[in-house]
Amino acid sequence: MEWNQTVNEDIPLSDNIKVVVRCRPLDQKEKTMGLKEAVTVDEIRGTITVNKLDMPQEPPKKFTFDTVFGPDSKQLEVYNLTARPIVESVLGGYNGTIFAYGQTGTGKTFTMEGVRAVPELLGIIPNSFAHIFGHIAKAKGPSRAGNEREGPSQGSVSPSREKTIKICFLVL
Repeated sequence: MEWNQTVNEDIPLSDNIKVVVRCRPLDQKEKTMGLKEAVTVDEIRGTITVNKLDMPQEPPKKFTFDTVFGPDSKQLEVYNLTARPIVESVLGGYNGTIFAYGQTGTGKTFTMEGVRAVPELLGIIPNSFAHIFGHIAKAKGPSRAGNEREGPSQGSVSPSREKTIKICFLVL
């Protein structure tokens, strides 16, 4: 494929690493302690400004990322803008990695796993699985011959073609 081609007309392919930041809201314990939010998120410009609340004379520090999500962001919004293009590329035969990194208590587990009992709170992992297995279910048609197997695909698959998707999840 050429550099600017797409898996489908909606999702451009890219070999670039994207850095995405999601800032979580203060939890109840932090609010009870009277803590204030020290970051300002500008989702349009892709910036996060860190204010030193204990040293207001210090200038704030501004950081720019490919995409940023504020405390009010929704799980599906995060999935659709960050993980969905990677999953689509994987379904098109490319390698893809989603790497969550951050300090303890910053919301990685919530973003990646979510709350399984509440559909709108599902994280990137269960949404990715639903996307992949939904794609497989759509790609599988009635068997054309007794021993033929079909795997996930973009469009039709020759009966002798099979694809493997390997998914790894590691928490350190």
